[in-house]
Amino acid sequence: MCLFVVTVFSADELVAQNDNLRFYKFLLHNDLIPGELNLAGDQIDQFIELGEKVSEIDKEYFKAALRASRGQDNSLKEKGRLDYIKKMRLVETDIQETLLPHQFKRFNQMVLRFSIYSTEGRNVDPVLSPSVGIDLSVNQKSSIKSLLSEREKERIALVKKMKLDLAALDKKYDDKVLGELTHKQKQVFNEKLGPSVDFTRSTLGSIDESSNDTQPDK
Repeated sequence: MCLFVVTVFSADELVAQNDNLRFYKFLLHNDLIPGELNLAGDQIDQFIELGEKVSEIDKEYFKAALRASRGQDNSLKEKGRLDYIKKMRLVETDIQETLLPHQFKRFNQMVLRFSIYSTEGRNVDPVLSPSVGIDLSVNQKSSIKSLLSEREKERIALVKKMKLDLAALDKKYDDKVLGELTHKQKQVFNEKLGPSVDFTRSTLGSIDESSNDTQPDK
């Protein structure tokens, strides 16, 4: 049992150095993707195939890492790590070739948002994330943290009243937090992250072929 846990975590750690490849598997199976990217026709079919491909790559890596751990063979573990990265880089290329430039940009924004959401927590505002790299002053950090504290208090009050639609609350404080930024900082934020995404409303599973019947913007 302990060996199993170690193997799972090593799969996440293998591309952890400023690389979000490991989050592709979640986005390729996320039901928010078709609407956010405006996927249509062949694009939806290709994303379904890519999702299945990534699932197989994950299975192969898991099996290889488990065998290497059992045999305590570091060379096999390193080979498995490099093979995984190589295959995921090819998937990244496939994604880029499947999408139009503006769709690929939005996909990468969603990957970054999901990485922050997954590793730093729902209550961490992306503005404060080191992954985004916005240079904030001490006063800005203090003001933003105060706003996030206020938001959490309001969130708790809403939950107690059984008013569970928190989208309006998040939007209200997203606007307040962005109001603390300079014009240049807002440009960096919008370029890297784009519009907000509510991952709490998403589900993980195969993308439905009927998700979007529209044609992608040219």
